[in-house]
Amino acid sequence: MNKLIAFDCDSTLSAIEGVDELARLAGDDVFRQVEDLTNQAMNGEIPIEEIFARRLELINPTRQQCLEIGKAYLKEIEPTAKETISKLQREGWECIIISGGFVTCIEELAEYLEISSIEAVPLYFHENGDYRGFDNDYPTTRNGGKPELLQQAAKKHSAEHVVMVGDGVSDLETFGIADKFVGFTRYAARPQILEKSLHLASELSQILDILKDGYSLIKISYLALAHSCKTSQSDSMASKKGKRYTAAEKAEVLNWVNDYNVTHGRGGVANASKEFGITQLTIHNWVRQGGAAMSGTSNLRVAPNHAGILRQLADLLDEISQRETELAKLRKEYDGLRKKL
Repeated sequence: MNKLIAFDCDSTLSAIEGVDELARLAGDDVFRQVEDLTNQAMNGEIPIEEIFARRLELINPTRQQCLEIGKAYLKEIEPTAKETISKLQREGWECIIISGGFVTCIEELAEYLEISSIEAVPLYFHENGDYRGFDNDYPTTRNGGKPELLQQAAKKHSAEHVVMVGDGVSDLETFGIADKFVGFTRYAARPQILEKSLHLASELSQILDILKDGYSLIKISYLALAHSCKTSQSDSMASKKGKRYTAAEKAEVLNWVNDYNVTHGRGGVANASKEFGITQLTIHNWVRQGGAAMSGTSNLRVAPNHAGILRQLADLLDEISQRETELAKLRKEYDGLRKKL
């Protein structure tokens, strides 16, 4: 069975938003304008096509600057990306990148990941390396472009199973072409992704489990958040300075991270570190154990009377996983019989 998995690049394969980093090179004022436009588009507040040309006009990037961003992508690569993609390829998955970013910036990261297919926007430069323009007909310069490219890729590879992994609304649009969409929340927890994605992952390695047995972050959240409902303070951990935090103190920090991410799209952990004087490493550990900051939304605050609902959600997801396994077996049996005709 041919299998295709497509990854968004920015805030998924790498921590950065390439267009924002290009804007940073152009100065603080340009950076603020571009970052705001990017967040509005990724949150689904304005169409991508309304801001695409405007951002590039503001930035006016050179070829050399794009190559610098390529190195930044690689420096800020998601920690489990290389191993995860290697495992997927060994298991027969065709891995591709579908991005609203720029080919010139993404090529170095793709080469490192041994991904040969990059669907991203071509930029054009003059001989001296100055910016000349972009392919304004390329699908990912507009809403609806990623589903178009994913459909083309699925047809090209004769894929019977198609998965999309990404953090933005433009990625979510692929659901329907993709039979499984995985919302990625490590770097940006966007409200629409959290609300509409059945599968969520805070690190790329979790995708291996999602593909294997229908694993979902909601299952993790149930266990971790139900645990956080306990009033016992025995569940405290030490930071590097040796301070022990109660469950209530941790919940306060994680809820602060959630609220910040809902308002700003990302950056909750870094800003919580400044706000509370706790290291980012410590907060990241709480995120992984507690699940709250991974979700990035305040509606995952859990009161004790919500535990029953969370248990029901977990049970339903277990049943979904079992049905998916049964369906996979039936599909295999069906394919085997069809080949005998």
